[in-house]
Amino acid sequence: MVRLIGDDVMILKSSDKNCSFNDCVTARINAIQVQGFGIVLVDRFGIITRVCHKMEKLLQFEAKHLHGLKLESFVRNFEAVRDEGVWKKVVIKGQYEDKKCFVISCTIMQGGKEWGKVFLFESDVNEEDLEGRLQQQENEIKLIGESYNFKQILNSAHLVAKTDSTVLLRGESGTGKELMARYIHSLSKRANKTFMAINCAAIPSSLMESELFGYVDGAFTGARKGGKIGLLEAADQGTIFFDEIAEMPSYMQVKVLRFLQEGTVRRIGDTKEKKLNVRIIAGTNRNIEKMVGIGEFREDLYYRINIFPIFIPPLRNRKNDISVLATYFINKLNKKLKTQVQSISRKALEKLEKHFWPGNIRELEHVIERSMILSKGSEIQDIELVIGEMSGRSSNKYLNLYLQNGYNLKQILRIAEKDFLIEALQKNNSIRKTARFLGVSHTAILKKMKKLQLD
Repeated sequence: MVRLIGDDVMILKSSDKNCSFNDCVTARINAIQVQGFGIVLVDRFGIITRVCHKMEKLLQFEAKHLHGLKLESFVRNFEAVRDEGVWKKVVIKGQYEDKKCFVISCTIMQGGKEWGKVFLFESDVNEEDLEGRLQQQENEIKLIGESYNFKQILNSAHLVAKTDSTVLLRGESGTGKELMARYIHSLSKRANKTFMAINCAAIPSSLMESELFGYVDGAFTGARKGGKIGLLEAADQGTIFFDEIAEMPSYMQVKVLRFLQEGTVRRIGDTKEKKLNVRIIAGTNRNIEKMVGIGEFREDLYYRINIFPIFIPPLRNRKNDISVLATYFINKLNKKLKTQVQSISRKALEKLEKHFWPGNIRELEHVIERSMILSKGSEIQDIELVIGEMSGRSSNKYLNLYLQNGYNLKQILRIAEKDFLIEALQKNNSIRKTARFLGVSHTAILKKMKKLQLD
């Protein structure tokens, strides 16, 4: 995993062990380029290793002549950009003229060691516009995880992002479905177009059609003069994320299905249809197959959105990620809370790993935030009281299934068996090795995986 510290952005390294440093940051650099910044990548000694095309124009040197040189050779007032995460005005010396530029620097870390820096340059822009773009940059996608199953999910996201196929994100509340949708959008050819998240459970049923499809002037009593553009039309050429799509009323399911099939919309009260080019990503935390079976969700729409399903695991099945997530939230929240917390104790971390996390990553962030407020030093020492007060739950996840959710013994044993098998598969990284590890046959593991609905 590679981190950009200055702008709080995470870069996830490719699973390819032979992936070079430049390769592992390529996706992130490309995302930054969408924002129009000139980019220079240097190693920990300040030697230039990569230059984007816009920076070539600013410096008026070809990249091949810049590689291996020190950035200080071309940037005056270089010390002005040492304060990471804060934009500064400096002067860069081109081949023929000097140009005033704004610059922001970000330190790249791996395994706690500095690997280098990324410098973002911009010229000929007013300060207000630059601040807005930097704020947009700070809001870039943060997907953090080192566990095997999470890396597999990221690989799937990378593959489907290159296409326009419809994606269905599955996972419990708080697992990061919207972040994953934004991540897929950021890796796609639509990255510099609109991304729009629509919570289907938050829009009143009576207003959903007008919100999605819009309406013309005088379409109904109370309609806005001049009409209104719908959200689908506003997202043309971009991506729409239908969050909690299982909550969409049945009459709207028919209309959304037709849009997915035909790619056209017609505003309420209009006689003309408009062709759109919108990529659809949907998300749900419900058992949508069960809903189809009992008639609560249209079967044809289910098959239309289930082209490429991605299952995002709950935090309790990503124990290896809890440490890195906690560290990330500490670094992020220090800015918000104006605190100086640097780490979390081993004892506190062990308690985090034993917690059931019904609220998943969202709950973890809230627990870390309260712990930092209560912390008296630079290290979070004890977290058990915070977890108990915030969640009202025991740290034993199986006991919580009984106390909080009313699960019976059979249900609890099934979940425990599933958790154990997941950990065994992650540990051995192979079905055959897992079978030998557990002393059963390869076929027995396959049958058990099918029974527990493990992919």
